[in-house]
Amino acid sequence: MELKIARTAHELALMFEVESDIPLRFRKSKSKKLPDPDVERRWQKHILDWQKTIISILNNVSDQDQAWRFILTNPRVDQSSSNRVTECQDFLDFTDLFIKRRDIDKCDDTELGTLSILYTAFQRKIEKLINK
Repeated sequence: MELKIARTAHELALMFEVESDIPLRFRKSKSKKLPDPDVERRWQKHILDWQKTIISILNNVSDQDQAWRFILTNPRVDQSSSNRVTECQDFLDFTDLFIKRRDIDKCDDTELGTLSILYTAFQRKIEKLINK
Protein backbone atom coordinates (compact mmCIF):
# COMPACT_ATOMS: atom_id res chain seq x y z
CA MET A 1 0.00 0.00 0.00
CA GLU A 2 2.88 2.39 0.79
CA LEU A 3 4.28 1.90 -2.69
CA LYS A 4 0.88 2.61 -4.28
CA ILE A 5 0.55 5.79 -2.22
CA ALA A 6 4.08 6.92 -3.13
CA ARG A 7 3.57 6.18 -6.83
CA THR A 8 0.22 7.98 -6.86
CA ALA A 9 1.69 11.00 -5.03
CA HIS A 10 4.38 11.20 -7.69
CA GLU A 11 1.80 11.02 -10.50
CA LEU A 12 -0.36 13.70 -8.89
CA ALA A 13 2.64 15.98 -8.41
CA LEU A 14 3.54 15.55 -12.09
CA MET A 15 -0.04 16.30 -13.07
CA PHE A 16 -0.70 19.34 -10.89
CA GLU A 17 2.56 21.05 -9.92
CA VAL A 18 4.00 23.89 -11.98
CA GLU A 19 6.73 22.82 -14.38
CA SER A 20 9.37 24.98 -12.69
CA ASP A 21 8.92 22.84 -9.52
CA ILE A 22 9.38 19.58 -11.41
CA PRO A 23 12.95 18.25 -11.63
CA LEU A 24 14.41 18.19 -15.14
CA ARG A 25 14.42 14.38 -15.27
CA PHE A 26 10.61 14.30 -15.03
CA ARG A 27 9.75 17.20 -17.33
CA LYS A 28 8.18 16.65 -20.71
CA SER A 29 10.69 18.94 -22.38
CA LYS A 30 14.21 17.67 -21.86
CA SER A 31 16.91 20.19 -21.09
CA LYS A 32 20.69 20.12 -20.95
CA LYS A 33 20.72 22.26 -17.78
CA LEU A 34 22.19 20.91 -14.57
CA PRO A 35 19.79 19.72 -11.86
CA ASP A 36 18.80 22.41 -9.38
CA PRO A 37 18.93 21.32 -5.71
CA ASP A 38 16.23 23.86 -4.78
CA VAL A 39 13.85 22.36 -7.33
CA GLU A 40 14.62 18.89 -5.98
CA ARG A 41 13.88 20.04 -2.42
CA ARG A 42 10.56 21.61 -3.47
CA TRP A 43 9.70 18.48 -5.45
CA GLN A 44 10.26 16.23 -2.44
CA LYS A 45 8.02 18.52 -0.36
CA HIS A 46 5.29 18.36 -3.02
CA ILE A 47 5.49 14.55 -3.01
CA LEU A 48 5.15 14.48 0.79
CA ASP A 49 2.22 16.90 0.65
CA TRP A 50 0.41 14.69 -1.87
CA GLN A 51 1.15 11.58 0.21
CA LYS A 52 -0.35 13.22 3.31
CA THR A 53 -3.47 14.16 1.36
CA ILE A 54 -3.83 10.64 -0.05
CA ILE A 55 -3.49 9.13 3.43
CA SER A 56 -5.99 11.63 4.81
CA ILE A 57 -8.54 10.73 2.14
CA LEU A 58 -8.01 7.01 2.75
CA ASN A 59 -8.45 7.55 6.50
CA ASN A 60 -11.59 9.67 6.13
CA VAL A 61 -13.54 7.74 3.49
CA SER A 62 -14.88 4.38 4.62
CA ASP A 63 -15.37 3.02 1.09
CA GLN A 64 -11.78 2.54 -0.08
CA ASP A 65 -12.84 2.14 -3.73
CA GLN A 66 -14.53 5.51 -3.55
CA ALA A 67 -11.50 7.03 -1.79
CA TRP A 68 -9.27 5.91 -4.67
CA ARG A 69 -11.78 7.34 -7.17
CA PHE A 70 -11.41 10.70 -5.40
CA ILE A 71 -7.61 10.43 -5.37
CA LEU A 72 -7.31 9.34 -8.99
CA THR A 73 -10.02 11.79 -10.14
CA ASN A 74 -11.94 8.89 -11.62
CA PRO A 75 -15.58 9.52 -10.66
CA ARG A 76 -18.38 7.03 -11.04
CA VAL A 77 -21.08 8.70 -13.10
CA ASP A 78 -24.39 7.02 -13.84
CA GLN A 79 -25.18 8.42 -17.30
CA SER A 80 -28.84 7.47 -17.07
CA SER A 81 -29.59 9.38 -13.87
CA SER A 82 -26.95 12.13 -13.81
CA ASN A 83 -27.10 15.05 -16.17
CA ARG A 84 -25.67 17.59 -13.72
CA VAL A 85 -22.63 17.46 -11.46
CA THR A 86 -24.81 18.02 -8.41
CA GLU A 87 -26.72 14.82 -9.20
CA CYS A 88 -23.56 12.68 -9.11
CA GLN A 89 -23.29 10.82 -5.80
CA ASP A 90 -19.49 10.68 -5.96
CA PHE A 91 -19.38 14.47 -6.30
CA LEU A 92 -21.75 14.93 -3.36
CA ASP A 93 -19.65 12.57 -1.24
CA PHE A 94 -16.41 14.33 -2.21
CA THR A 95 -18.08 17.64 -1.31
CA ASP A 96 -18.96 16.23 2.12
CA LEU A 97 -15.36 15.08 2.61
CA PHE A 98 -14.02 18.47 1.54
CA ILE A 99 -16.33 20.33 3.94
CA LYS A 100 -15.50 17.93 6.78
CA ARG A 101 -11.74 18.28 6.33
CA ARG A 102 -11.93 22.07 5.90
CA ASP A 103 -14.58 23.11 8.43
CA ILE A 104 -14.85 20.35 11.02
CA ASP A 105 -11.38 18.78 11.14
CA LYS A 106 -9.71 22.10 10.20
CA CYS A 107 -6.98 20.44 8.14
CA ASP A 108 -3.82 22.42 7.46
CA ASP A 109 -3.49 24.81 4.52
CA THR A 110 -1.32 22.47 2.51
CA GLU A 111 -3.84 19.62 2.66
CA LEU A 112 -6.65 22.04 1.91
CA GLY A 113 -4.76 23.18 -1.19
CA THR A 114 -4.09 19.71 -2.55
CA LEU A 115 -7.61 18.59 -1.67
CA SER A 116 -8.98 21.63 -3.55
CA ILE A 117 -6.93 20.71 -6.61
CA LEU A 118 -8.31 17.16 -6.58
CA TYR A 119 -11.85 18.36 -5.94
CA THR A 120 -11.73 20.74 -8.90
CA ALA A 121 -10.21 18.11 -11.20
CA PHE A 122 -12.86 15.63 -10.03
CA GLN A 123 -15.64 18.08 -10.86
CA ARG A 124 -14.18 18.78 -14.31
CA LYS A 125 -13.95 15.06 -15.05
CA ILE A 126 -17.61 14.60 -14.09
CA GLU A 127 -18.63 17.51 -16.33
CA LYS A 128 -16.67 16.01 -19.20
CA LEU A 129 -18.31 12.59 -18.71
CA ILE A 130 -21.78 14.09 -18.47
CA ASN A 131 -21.35 16.24 -21.58
CA LYS A 132 -20.22 13.36 -23.80
